[in-house]
Amino acid sequence: MFDDCRNLIYADLSCMNATDLSYAFKDCIKLQTVILGDMTNCKTVDYLFQNCMSLKEVILPNTITTINQYAFLNCESLEIINFPSSLKEIGKSAFSNCKMLDNVVLNEGLIKLDEYVFNGCSSLQNISIPSTLTTIPNYGFMGCSSLKEIEIPTNITEIGHNGFTECTS
Repeated sequence: MFDDCRNLIYADLSCMNATDLSYAFKDCIKLQTVILGDMTNCKTVDYLFQNCMSLKEVILPNTITTINQYAFLNCESLEIINFPSSLKEIGKSAFSNCKMLDNVVLNEGLIKLDEYVFNGCSSLQNISIPSTLTTIPNYGFMGCSSLKEIEIPTNITEIGHNGFTECTS
């Protein structure tokens, strides 16, 4: 759609009802603001904002069920992300290296996080894990060097290999 539009700063897709936003803004390095609106048919976002280094805030539609691998990889300026109640899975490295992300409240209903999901989020200070999740994945929060507070519910039965390695705070 707009992948590799290196000078794109703003996009308003609020009137569009896409079924698949995969790769839509990949490598739009100057993109700062995106309005997605309510995309009732959109269920998956693969590589959606990968390498959008200037992106600061994203409000996802309430219809998204899966944020697949690398969707927000290397969005170094991302500070705010909402996780809609419809979200069930977050894929591998989906938020890796989102260096400015400092607070994550995962939604109730989320059932799967894949490995490296928040790896290298060096400003991440607070994480709230929902009661619907049972496993912290391998390398899930590795390198979250500012992590100070995490709420882990009693239903977590497994914390994967190096789940919190290099969380030095």
